[in-house]
This record gives sequence, C-alpha cells and structure tokens, in this order.
Amino acid sequence: MNFTQASIGSIFYVALFSSILAYIFWNKAIQIIGANKTGIFIHLMPVFSIILAIIFLNEELREYHVKGTILIFTGILLTTAGRIKV
Repeated sequence: MNFTQASIGSIFYVALFSSILAYIFWNKAIQIIGANKTGIFIHLMPVFSIILAIIFLNEELREYHVKGTILIFTGILLTTAGRIKV
C-alpha cells in the first residue's frame, strides 16, 4: 500500500467515524431510548449504504433499492407505532 496523504486521511476517517464515534453514538442511543427500540434501527444500515453508494460510487438507484427501502421503513413503522386497541 502506498501511504499518501489521501490514504492516511481515509484510514483516519474510517478509524474515527466508523470505529469510534459510531459505537459511542450507538451506546448513547441505547442509554437514552433502550435496547429494544434502538435495535430496530440497525436495519437502516442498508439504506445508508445505498445512499452512500449513489453519492460516492455513482451507483444507479434501481427498483430493488426502492423496494428494499420501503420494506425496511414499513418494518420500522410497524414495530415502533403504537398498538391498536381492539
């Protein structure tokens, strides 16, 4: 691996944001709203991956991306919405 300013910056970025800050924010969210509610939002990772791939990798938004995102948000909505009293 060639150590350039860009590669060192990339390693620093991944180390800081992905490895440190993400865990700190995730643990803080668990403290604030609890593990049951926080765990549901882990399913948003593919949605963020799609968005980042479109922005940084020039990925095309495809029908299966949209369908998957709709299913994820539907699942989150169904699990976080209040229960219907019958």
